[in-house]
Amino acid sequence: MFPSIRRVRSRKIFYAVLALLVLLVGVACTQAPTRGWSGPAVASGLVADQDTLYVGTLGNKVIALRDIYGDRSPTPVWGEKGKDIGGTSGGGLFACGSGISKPMSTYGTPAIAEGKVYIGGYDGKVHSFITDALGHYDYLDIGGSIVGSPIVAYGTIERWSFAAGGGVNSSPAIGADGTIYVGSKDNKLYAVNRDGTLKWSFTTGGVVDSSPAVAADGTIYVGSNDNKLYAINPDGTEKWSFDTGGAVGSSPAIGGDRTIYVGSKDNKLYAVNRDGTEKWSFDTGGAVGSSPAVAADDTIYVGSKDNKLYAVNPDGTEKWSFSTGGAVDSSPAIGADGTIYVGSSDNRLYAVNPDGTEKWSFTTGGAVDSSPAISAGGTIYVGSKDNKLYAVNPDGTVKWSFTTGSAVDSSPVIGADGTIYVGSNDNRLYALNPNGTVKSSFTTGGAVRTSPAIGAGVTIYVGSNDSKLYALNLEGTLFVGNSNSKFYALPLDLSAPKWVFKTKDKIWATPAVYDGVVYIGSSDDRLYALDAETGKEIWSFKSSGAILSTPVIANGTIYIGSCDRKFYAIEVATEAERQAALARAEKEAAPSREAKWVFDKAKNWFWTQALVYDGKVWVGSLDKNVYAISVDDPNVYWVVCRTGGIVQTPPVLMRNLNLILVGSEDGNIWAIDPQVEGNSGRVLYSADDPILAAMYADQENGILFFHAQNGAHYLHALRIEADGKAKKLWDYRTDKK
Repeated sequence: MFPSIRRVRSRKIFYAVLALLVLLVGVACTQAPTRGWSGPAVASGLVADQDTLYVGTLGNKVIALRDIYGDRSPTPVWGEKGKDIGGTSGGGLFACGSGISKPMSTYGTPAIAEGKVYIGGYDGKVHSFITDALGHYDYLDIGGSIVGSPIVAYGTIERWSFAAGGGVNSSPAIGADGTIYVGSKDNKLYAVNRDGTLKWSFTTGGVVDSSPAVAADGTIYVGSNDNKLYAINPDGTEKWSFDTGGAVGSSPAIGGDRTIYVGSKDNKLYAVNRDGTEKWSFDTGGAVGSSPAVAADDTIYVGSKDNKLYAVNPDGTEKWSFSTGGAVDSSPAIGADGTIYVGSSDNRLYAVNPDGTEKWSFTTGGAVDSSPAISAGGTIYVGSKDNKLYAVNPDGTVKWSFTTGSAVDSSPVIGADGTIYVGSNDNRLYALNPNGTVKSSFTTGGAVRTSPAIGAGVTIYVGSNDSKLYALNLEGTLFVGNSNSKFYALPLDLSAPKWVFKTKDKIWATPAVYDGVVYIGSSDDRLYALDAETGKEIWSFKSSGAILSTPVIANGTIYIGSCDRKFYAIEVATEAERQAALARAEKEAAPSREAKWVFDKAKNWFWTQALVYDGKVWVGSLDKNVYAISVDDPNVYWVVCRTGGIVQTPPVLMRNLNLILVGSEDGNIWAIDPQVEGNSGRVLYSADDPILAAMYADQENGILFFHAQNGAHYLHALRIEADGKAKKLWDYRTDKK
């Protein structure tokens, strides 16, 4: 889904939209816009480790609220009135020609990235707030007026790659001095400096798929298929070796007393003293490829090909064993409450109590050889040979799943900011947001079966079957347009723009980024596809009206509406087209794109972003209707909701209830049953005031946040109950003087 972008010196960058931040807020062209049209965005854990909600509002303010999940009024972080972001003057006319009688500063939805909140102002400034109690901020004046929402997308930058002499299935380990240690199928353990140069290599007598472990004194322990466990000094000389009766593909674990535990294909788990002598061995009924895990009470947990998970006492006696339905090559992970999580080739992830009884099991569509990773909040992440990475709640229910292009044997790791990094046999390393959306991806030349390691400066180290160890960094870019017909790619420090692209009319739309290409609509009636790194135009699509809505991209197709009353499906730009654009002469015109299909049954404009779900495109129109259009045939469609006002809020899906929600100018939140092929719209909640801004659905907590405004302006929080009804939690006035 995210092919690589090649550039000079092997710099590769992959962009993916940061979820939650791709929403355009609009207004009917027949009237001057009302104020306070900023949709809420939620950042988890950015302020005092609590979920914090940010919204732009009347009087040039940005408000930050926490304690947002209870039934009491939330707590303002920056005072009740929020933070003032400056003047109200703006240039140009809004949208299709309506003048703005009372300009305001914050139309768009905030973007959240790396401890900062970004929002565009009608005064032409992009504002950046630090998400602390003081809310210090900076800004960059790009001129004109900003109505669309800024979005942040990430590219994965290759800092360097190190060529080994064979495939790298060993997961890297990082020493205290930053040295990276990794094994290879060329029988060697490599020590690589932080700049990617070779420090030393150590040759064993067999393939090194075992992942090294680094002790506090700098000793590196690693297994080899020559049946040995090696202890290697920090200078690359051998300290000692320990012979087992089989290949050692298991990765060593170091206990609190410095005992080294490692499995072997001779069916044994070994405890080895730090001088290289055997402390004890424990017999299982099958090869031990699983890497042991040591609990706080010194119990050692390890899997075996005899289908069992073993708990072994520190003296080498069996504490208990737990039987699964298949080989246990997955390495166990231990939760904060002592629960042991482990995968099995019977397609399941197991949660086992400390006494060896089953807590629950979660079934995937393939063998689970990946080792689980546990987040601070207790979510368990694990890969499967069904090509998916799963996020599983502590009670064993699925939170989300992410599909890659091949089996996921790699074990995920979790960054300090909650980003999940995992490899796939489709040759890619993925960086995923905590909600399961893609943050970025990086393509190597071979399967990525290793677990990544995160070093200083959030450098990600990962090996590949293409015989390379990679050092990667994520780099964020903020994309935003303005009324001066310019589209900007900005660094997150809001210094000088990376590039600027000029259209032929105002840009009120919010962009979307996919596969290294950024898509942006303009009032010049065009949708542009631009190379996200350079800003080079790849192609443009011409409609018959201003394009003010945000593209949504699914299954290689862009879905977008226009002020010509039509809704379009357009194929995404290919890598070949992107490369052709990079090679095109500066003054050579970019080609035009044709639509895959056109839906023309609406009676007014499309200004809102669509939702793609269950084989249909769900989108509201200014004709007061919500349409469901087949992704394959625009002649197959349904009017699924007839509201009493224009619809310019993007539909949102409450996954746990299989319910689609949409706001309307009539002041109602409408609920739509996606299983009904016809009008199923019902009023879920009446706010009395027009709902024109983008809403935010918190899937995990079942809460909908939305902004409604008329004479006064209120932010609302609703809990959507299991019976499909809404319970009001609170409202908060956002136009306080």
